[in-house]
Amino acid sequence: MADPVISLVIERTSDLLIQKIVFLKGVRRQVERLQNDLVRMRCFLKDADQRQVEDARIRNWVSEIRAAAYDAEDIIEIFACKVESFTKDKGLVTKLTYYPLKIVNLYKIGKEIESLRMRLKEIADSREEYGIKNLGEGMTTHGEELQRIRRSSPLSEDKDIDRNRHVVSIIGMGGAGKTTLAKKVYNHADVRARFNCRAWVCVSSSYDHKKMLRAIIKQLNEMSKEQLEMLEMMEEEELERRLYQDLQDKCYLVVLDDVWKEEAWDCLARRAFPDVNTSSRVLLTSRNRDVAVHADALSPPHELKTLREEDSWQLFLKKALGHGANGVCPPDLEVVGKKIAGRCAGLPLAITVIGGLLLGKKKLKSEWEKVLNNFSAYLSRSQSEAGAISEAGAILELSYADLPANLKFCFLYLGLFPEDFVISVRKLIHMWVAEGIIQKRDAKNLEETAAYDDVERLCSRNMVQVAEMTVDERIKSCRVHDLLRELAIRKAEDENFFQIHDTRHDEISAKSSLQKLGIWVDDWSDIDILCMHLSEVESLKTLHLYHAAGSGWPSLAGLSKLHHVIELELFGPGLRTLPPDFPPNLSCLSLKHTRLRDDPMPTLEKLGQLSFLKMKYEAYWGPQLVISRHGFHQLKLLELSALRRLDEIEMEKGALPQLQCLRITDCPKLEKLPEELKHISTLDMLELEDMPEDFISRLDADYRGANLRIF
Repeated sequence: MADPVISLVIERTSDLLIQKIVFLKGVRRQVERLQNDLVRMRCFLKDADQRQVEDARIRNWVSEIRAAAYDAEDIIEIFACKVESFTKDKGLVTKLTYYPLKIVNLYKIGKEIESLRMRLKEIADSREEYGIKNLGEGMTTHGEELQRIRRSSPLSEDKDIDRNRHVVSIIGMGGAGKTTLAKKVYNHADVRARFNCRAWVCVSSSYDHKKMLRAIIKQLNEMSKEQLEMLEMMEEEELERRLYQDLQDKCYLVVLDDVWKEEAWDCLARRAFPDVNTSSRVLLTSRNRDVAVHADALSPPHELKTLREEDSWQLFLKKALGHGANGVCPPDLEVVGKKIAGRCAGLPLAITVIGGLLLGKKKLKSEWEKVLNNFSAYLSRSQSEAGAISEAGAILELSYADLPANLKFCFLYLGLFPEDFVISVRKLIHMWVAEGIIQKRDAKNLEETAAYDDVERLCSRNMVQVAEMTVDERIKSCRVHDLLRELAIRKAEDENFFQIHDTRHDEISAKSSLQKLGIWVDDWSDIDILCMHLSEVESLKTLHLYHAAGSGWPSLAGLSKLHHVIELELFGPGLRTLPPDFPPNLSCLSLKHTRLRDDPMPTLEKLGQLSFLKMKYEAYWGPQLVISRHGFHQLKLLELSALRRLDEIEMEKGALPQLQCLRITDCPKLEKLPEELKHISTLDMLELEDMPEDFISRLDADYRGANLRIF
């Protein structure tokens, strides 16, 4: 992952050098030197990235470089934003006033860049201290793979269509049961009787070509010690020739389990497996549909879907209780057991892992409830824990590690969505492009096309599940399996990409993304603790709280601690009544879908700094809004939209003394505007949209001659 992190920082630093050239002229050379340092570091990190999963020393070393890269981006971007804000939309005198401040900041950023360059040099030099040596040894490089593919074989002809040696492919996401099914086929009595010889080899992502060839040859032949020693000394071409000759006249079955790359298939099948008229078969399992199609375009792969609810439950009972088929669950465990099985979302691996964990526990409801409540924690434990859990984690980790660099960022981003959330592909693509995760291109449509290709590639690798297709067979929406979502969140935190916090327990720390924050809350969220932590994030200006339907809002006590927040949005049904306190310096408040039952105006009109109030999409379910004398003495804009039960607005004399714009949309029961509105001297804009005809005609009569711009 180190390579894409550094690549993203380099790309954004390049953008800053282009976009902010006016502001960075004084330190441009230092910025370019820093960028060059990062480029050199990226080249060196490619091998380290492959080994950091297995070596904690490399992982720590890579983490230090990544943190320095992020700091480099932050320093330049913050500086550029500061200077731009000093000079934006200001006159010549103001710009001259701020010129000395710009010089001071140039000097400051120059010093910080030099400090960062020294830090990168120290990190590079510390490689010896970490004991990191011989990076890249033992790895199969992409160049080596290409050489193997290009090397022609004297043993067989290239054929456009293979009708003799069929390839049967089983595809599905990690843990779907591909290997289990392949083993049942491989060991079936009828299959064993049909083929002269059989061999099974696990390919995996970082395969060793010679090792695989030797493994197949050993399974096909009884070999003496001397022959085994000779086999170990053979080079690749000799091994390919030997395997080809062993299979030449036989009806063979070879299973290639867990094939990740098309190159792996090409290296094995095209030179080592004879394609003669013996009705031989190659059984291939893969998470990647593209590999299966590449191996045999004429044989549709068998895709393993997730288990149905009843099948999931029966497998769960078998693994959790140790029963055979059609096991019976103790009545007191059935409800919680079905909840646990449901969390596994039909994935056999997940069911097996959790079932195996429960098998070693007492058959007590309290024990099973602990597992249910800590489901995510059990699946994310380190490999030093129980073997079944580490096996599940290792499979998913391997799936992630094999993703191309740009797809890693795309996959990690999916961890931001809630569990079981159906993700609109169109919206996801826009978010990727907006975040800069997709490489910039000359035209917007090219960006979106590339992004859609990335979605398809993630789906074909079974890292993402297709939820819905369009009529023209394009992916319309998708979802991420819970296990893979947990992996994305964990990896994103490791890479400093993002963090997801449980506000009940976690402390939130933020650098000086953070000015705007959106949070999904549920009825268990402790907003008071959340606000206590957020009060320390002095840069935070905008906070959006979203609540899903189905339960009531949590207590919103604690908002008054957010002295730095000036913009707040509350979104979602079930709020019913407003919180007792708001951020003291709040200037903009949006209420959407909250369905308040009581008139919110008596509370809101007392917010002394409030300048903008928007109540939209059934934010209020009552019939009347009443604004008292001198209420909202700072409010400049009031927007009422889609309040479909509102039939009256009442204003006392002296209310809304600073109001400049009143915007009313889709309030079908509202009969008229309050009389006192005519006497607000500051009001110069009245925006009306999608209102009844009788309301408009009455308004024309009441406000004829008024000095208002009516839209």
